[in-house]
Amino acid sequence: MRILSFNLKGDTAFFRTNSVNDADITYSYGHIHKVALLGMLGAILGLQGHNTAYMLYGDKYKYPEFYKVLKDIKIAIKPNAKKGSFTRKKQNMTNGCGCIKKGDTLMYTEQWLYNVNWDIFIDLDSMDKEISKILEDYILNSKAVYMPYLGKTNHPAVITNAKIVMGENQNEMEINIDSLFLLEDKSIKINNTINPFDMDNMNRYEYRELLPLEYTENICVYKKSIFTLTNKTCYLDKNIKNVVKIDKMNVYMF
Repeated sequence: MRILSFNLKGDTAFFRTNSVNDADITYSYGHIHKVALLGMLGAILGLQGHNTAYMLYGDKYKYPEFYKVLKDIKIAIKPNAKKGSFTRKKQNMTNGCGCIKKGDTLMYTEQWLYNVNWDIFIDLDSMDKEISKILEDYILNSKAVYMPYLGKTNHPAVITNAKIVMGENQNEMEINIDSLFLLEDKSIKINNTINPFDMDNMNRYEYRELLPLEYTENICVYKKSIFTLTNKTCYLDKNIKNVVKIDKMNVYMF
């Protein structure tokens, strides 16, 4: 299994969520999610996004080009964060552009993520061969049609340590999973047994968040699932195929 691996980081990031109804602040998801990652890869490849699709097709368009081309690829996201969480801070914003009433300035607040850092893994065998070759060339050689961002143009993305690695399906039944994985996946069971005499219990954590997984069929509305990141031991079903071993890491491809 050929895997395109790279580190993705930035000083700040903002992946807007409408899950919280607060008129005074717009919140961010805690991690880059699959749809946002596909959008970033689409920008690198020069594929059309939402704005272009809407201008061309109006209300008739179902998906932007980047999603049509990339939606079936398998990826893994490994957060490099203390106990799975990045620092979040409020950022006061102003907008005095021409779309605002003359003489007025729009003031609003966003919740930004700070010092974000993920390792990204893309299964090249899950992609169209032609697109796979282009993406591999662009990522490995630091090329892009459009500048990649982490959610919005305020947050430039930095891609480093790009390489091709080999992965294989994990066949051990008791492991640690180093990336985000779907909590609903019944082939993975988290070991929540606590040994009262084990001092390492103080360092155990389990991060959970409802994140976008894909778009609802034919409309650009997020379909969300609960993702988990934990350093607890996980028990795998013998028929699982989503967990891939790469060097000394175990990542969940989805």
